[in-house]
Amino acid sequence: MKHEVKKITKIVDEIMTYFLYNHEVQMTDVHVEHINKAFEITFIFHDLQLDELEIRDLKKNLGRKRNPELEDYYWQLTGEAEESNELSLVAMMTDAVEFLNEDNKVRVMLLRKLD
Repeated sequence: MKHEVKKITKIVDEIMTYFLYNHEVQMTDVHVEHINKAFEITFIFHDLQLDELEIRDLKKNLGRKRNPELEDYYWQLTGEAEESNELSLVAMMTDAVEFLNEDNKVRVMLLRKLD
C-alpha cells in the first residue's frame, strides 16, 4: 500500500503542477477518496474556463490506456521535471478520467483501481 499512496501523491502533484503552471489557478479543491478497491481523485479548479481545444488535448493525454508494465518503471519520474508536464505518465497510472468544464469551474476526476 505504501507505493499506492506515493503513486496517488505523484498523480495529484502532476495535475496540480499542470493547472498552476499553465493557468495560475488561484483556488483549487482536491478530494482523494479510497472507495471499493480504488482511489478516486477529484480536482475542482475555480475561476477557470478552458477552451474546447485544451479540453480535447487533456482528454487525449489523460485518456490513454493504463499501462501497469510501464507504470512500474516510470511512476517515480512523475513530478520530477519542472518545465514539462508528464500527463502521459498520469494516464499510465489511472483507469478513467472525466472532465466537466462549466460555471467558470473545471472539474477533473481520475480513477485508479487497485490490483
